[in-house]
Amino acid sequence: AEDNLIIQIRGEYELILQNLKEENRLEMEKAAKTWNLKFHQEMLRHKKENEEAISKAINEANATISNLNQQIVLERGKMISERQQNAQNLEVEFKMKENRLNESFKEIEYRDQAWKDERADVLKEVQRLKAEALKMVKILATEYEEENLSEDKKTSLGQEVYSLQLVVEMRTGEVRNLREQLAKA
Repeated sequence: AEDNLIIQIRGEYELILQNLKEENRLEMEKAAKTWNLKFHQEMLRHKKENEEAISKAINEANATISNLNQQIVLERGKMISERQQNAQNLEVEFKMKENRLNESFKEIEYRDQAWKDERADVLKEVQRLKAEALKMVKILATEYEEENLSEDKKTSLGQEVYSLQLVVEMRTGEVRNLREQLAKA
């Protein structure tokens, strides 16, 4: 009967052990399912966070690119505007200098013509005075040859010839000065 009792106790323990093993297996399966579910949820949460972070980074990068493009457009517009303004300023300055240069050329031409006119007038006057002096010399020579000249008349004619020579020398000096001025201009 002791053997039966041992067999019976052994059977009971084996049944308890079997039940404990089954409970342990069920608990392990339950724990594995719970862990798998949490792991899956955590993976989904991380995936969602990563997607949100990537989306946020892309949006920020696009915003930065857009801002940089706007700055580039503004800078380009500013540079073009400055270049146009500089070109206009240079054009205005060039026209002013060109006008001044043209005015200077006109003034030079006017002075040149005035000097030429003055020179021509002086030359005419010198020619007239030379002709007059020559005429006077001829008259003097003729009168001298006649030897009827009185001393007063000789003195008077001599003074006249002398004054005519002075005038001719002065006019010749003026012509020389005009030539020098023309050479310098």
